Amino acid sequence: LHLPQLATVAETHGQHLAIDDDPCIHAVALRLIGMGQAPDAVLVAGDPLELVVGAEGIAAILHEGEHAFQHRLVHPAIGERRAQFGEQVVLCGGLSELIKHGFDTLVEAGYPAELAYFETCHEVKLIVDLIVQGGLDYMRYSISNTAEFGDYYTGPKIVDAETKKRMQDALKHIQDGSFAKAFRDDYANDFKWFKAQRAANAEHGVEKVGKELRAMMPWLNPVEM
Repeated sequence: LHLPQLATVAETHGQHLAIDDDPCIHAVALRLIGMGQAPDAVLVAGDPLELVVGAEGIAAILHEGEHAFQHRLVHPAIGERRAQFGEQVVLCGGLSELIKHGFDTLVEAGYPAELAYFETCHEVKLIVDLIVQGGLDYMRYSISNTAEFGDYYTGPKIVDAETKKRMQDALKHIQDGSFAKAFRDDYANDFKWFKAQRAANAEHGVEKVGKELRAMMPWLNPVEM
């Protein structure tokens, strides 16, 4: 990690700092702004791209930069590409779309929305906890033979070689800067596309019925947006 360059960020105290040639700070700043964790940091579109950052953003960038160095043990730019791929393709984007499409498929086939929610969303945590505890093998050991058979029989038909090609395309878009450019362009446009996607997803059926069901399960300590 280029700690001297991060120290330079700390010394700017609100001044413009060109970061187009520094993938370390660039990646860290983009991630923090996207997560809303650097509220006084603003990316200024242009060539070169510049960052205007206040005291809170400086502290966040320094903290995240040191974390990346100490815990990822890779160049932060590489770590950010890897993290973005996981978020977009599997953990957030991929999982969200699987849940929504699975929910819609059951509801459109006439199944009650409440049951569809439990089958495609609520039980995700049960499966993920098993995977985290003992891997895919332990998860399959813990479920029924019918479920495990269905895993092998149907899973590869849903996520197949074409899906992997699209995953590879997504990785290329991250590596070549296309994703970062799309993020910056929408940021410069007041995040209009981003805000529209957030609003549309909040109206999805799995969100509406999920809110109602979670309200009946106080032991979950439900959080509503």
